[in-house]
Amino acid sequence: MKSPDTLSVSQLKSALKHCVRVTKERMAPLLYYLRQRLKKQGSRSGEGFGAWVSANLPFTRRTADLWANEWAEAKGLRTPTFRNISKSALVPSRRLSPDDPYPLSLSFSPDRRQEFEEAALALDPEELEQVIFDAVTEAAHRKRKGKARKAAAGR
Repeated sequence: MKSPDTLSVSQLKSALKHCVRVTKERMAPLLYYLRQRLKKQGSRSGEGFGAWVSANLPFTRRTADLWANEWAEAKGLRTPTFRNISKSALVPSRRLSPDDPYPLSLSFSPDRRQEFEEAALALDPEELEQVIFDAVTEAAHRKRKGKARKAAAGR
């Protein structure tokens, strides 16, 4: 391989993508089995999977879990989750840039999750994105309006 200082921007990007792909492919099964074994041992204060990842790896627990989960799902060791069924609609598949700072991660009780998944799958990703956007912006608008009314009444 050429020296990095002689590579073009596109060659550098390509090389980095290759490194991440290879790293992910090699680390995912290791992460999966380490997490499984640490769970079997029981979570001891500061000795769990998340603490180990934070102390020893150059990425987040979330990345470690994502890589392990995706690998396990591909190998049939784990049931695919809704996140993977509609990844483009709900969970970013890349790290977000400062220009795109709003990751969306949803967490529901099991009953509500089932209902949400069924409803979300009835929509295409663009419709789902619009529905979520509309609901959040409308709720914020109502909240701001209520605060403005309270402030006006308090004068």
